[in-house]
Amino acid sequence: MGFRETERALATDSGFSGVYWTVPLGVNAPFLALAVSSEAFCQWSAAALSRERRQSHAQIAGCKPRNATKSEESRLLRAASPGSVQGAERRQTEGGTGIYSASMTVRDRGWRCVRRRIGQPQLLPAVSGPGTARSRARQGLLPTFTSSPMDEPTTAALHRQLGAIEENISSHHKALAQLVVDRQKIVQQLKHRTYDPILLLPVEIASRIFMQYASNHGPIVFKPKANHLNGAFVLASICRQWRDIALGLPSVWARLELWELHKRMETPVALCVERALNKLVEVRFEGSLYDVSAQMRWLQLLGPLDAAQHLRTLTVKCELRAQQQSGLGPLRGRLASLHKLRLYCLSGRTPNSGQRLTVFDVAPKLEVLELVDLSPKDIALPWSQLTQLVLTCTIKRDENDRRGYGPGWLAILSETPNLETLFVNLTDNPEPYGADEDRPVTRLEKLTSFTLLWPFHNAIDYWTEALELPALVELTVCVDCETYEHVPDLITRSRCANTLRFLTLKHDNGPEVETYNSGLRQLLDVLPKLDVLTMEDLPSKQHDVESFFDELLPLKDDGPFTEIGELRVKIKPMVPLQPLSYTMVLEFIEQRMRAKAGSLRRVEVSVLKDDMSPEVDQQDLDALEKIKQLAAAAVAEGGPEISILELKPVESVGPQLC
Repeated sequence: MGFRETERALATDSGFSGVYWTVPLGVNAPFLALAVSSEAFCQWSAAALSRERRQSHAQIAGCKPRNATKSEESRLLRAASPGSVQGAERRQTEGGTGIYSASMTVRDRGWRCVRRRIGQPQLLPAVSGPGTARSRARQGLLPTFTSSPMDEPTTAALHRQLGAIEENISSHHKALAQLVVDRQKIVQQLKHRTYDPILLLPVEIASRIFMQYASNHGPIVFKPKANHLNGAFVLASICRQWRDIALGLPSVWARLELWELHKRMETPVALCVERALNKLVEVRFEGSLYDVSAQMRWLQLLGPLDAAQHLRTLTVKCELRAQQQSGLGPLRGRLASLHKLRLYCLSGRTPNSGQRLTVFDVAPKLEVLELVDLSPKDIALPWSQLTQLVLTCTIKRDENDRRGYGPGWLAILSETPNLETLFVNLTDNPEPYGADEDRPVTRLEKLTSFTLLWPFHNAIDYWTEALELPALVELTVCVDCETYEHVPDLITRSRCANTLRFLTLKHDNGPEVETYNSGLRQLLDVLPKLDVLTMEDLPSKQHDVESFFDELLPLKDDGPFTEIGELRVKIKPMVPLQPLSYTMVLEFIEQRMRAKAGSLRRVEVSVLKDDMSPEVDQQDLDALEKIKQLAAAAVAEGGPEISILELKPVESVGPQLC
């Protein structure tokens, strides 16, 4: 049959690049499989060769090759490059016939046999003759050669591959350099972000900051028309770390302010109750929540039997009509932890039944009470344990109601022996109650702070004549001509001149009052010493300011005067505007410095900003320059600290004193 061509042969002028063929070796001789491969595989293991021989024998089992003479075998070996065969192995199979498997290396060509083909034996024609190996292959004198899968690329190809790799490396280096530049820019931008440092704080410090934020911010407000929730919900939405911290602080979720009953608000409110561990601290019912039934519904949703036991602050609305409906039924009048209670009266009228409404009969920790448009005589509370009481009137009352309002407030004070702070804010204009000859004087032994804000001066004597405050330390009162008469009587009768240290006077700025009410010297005559004296809403007319500072001076330098540690004056501009009298301010400062060095620590005069400020005359400009010198020397010599905030003084002066 001729030899079977198994793979293509490639011949070059320099030699073979690969060769593989099969030849018959005679009847009693095996096939000789001669393969030429890369020098890189010249150390083929003997174990692998033996395994391949066994596989070859198994493949040709039962195959009987054609006979071949010994001379033909020798000729084939010589044609494969005589003298270059390093090693060969021949094994005769059963019956004297079989397959020879050869492994040999052709040294002068640099190749080694790595595989063989097993098939029917075919005669190999003579390979000798003229011409190159390439021409003999074309003439059919040599079998067709095939390129080995492990052929090495040419030098030019390797250079091309190397150039491509180096170009790729260069592009990656450029991209890496650009990434470094971009990273540095982002790092610099992050350094200027104000919130970055706080993100790095330990959990313990961040927790304290969150609790302080919740305390300053107040309750979480729930309004149906609000676009977003506030308070702790904001903290929990910044990042995962902050969310974990906020969810771990029940106290930041425990204060709620509810404005209206709405289904959309029930879920976030329930979340707050859950995150507060069902221990709400404060609940306020504000805004348009005038329906008592809606308030009761909210109280039921908040879990009154559990959550109410931890409430410390509660703001609710009461409906005090003849039917005595308070809307506080779900609380059952028992709040074991309640500390502060704020009650609003919805109707603005007191009940006509004459019975007192029992709001909370069991509130052992209740100390702070605020009543808005609600008379104390209509409510039954544990009054004796109160330490702070706030009474506020915001509505206009008719003639019948008005008569019983004030006396009801004063009468309840006899039931508050432990009261320390009393704040009365009356924005209504009640008529004078007249003189009650039989009304008793209430003595509050523990009261240290008393505030009486009544913008109209026709009933202040009703309060000053009904109270004795022997431990009074702080007094705030609206003043007019009558105040300067009745307040000294209160101080003298209470014998608190030596304990009173903080006095705040709010000038009466009613529509008919446009000038300063003199009489301050009459009040200061009974007070030997004040740590802080504050005058608010002093009219800005030059005569008014001069009159005020003049009353601070003694009638003569060696005469008695009140020792004042700090003076605060807040001037309210009025039309027509007048410049500040720097001359009177300077005179007061110099007198205090001459009389007793070190007694006056600070002088603060502030005026509301106004673009219509008039020019300052030369005398006041000279006084202002002197004040500036005193202020500069105060730091070195221990003089008083001076702060003057003018309307809009001449450009060369005022601002330097701020």
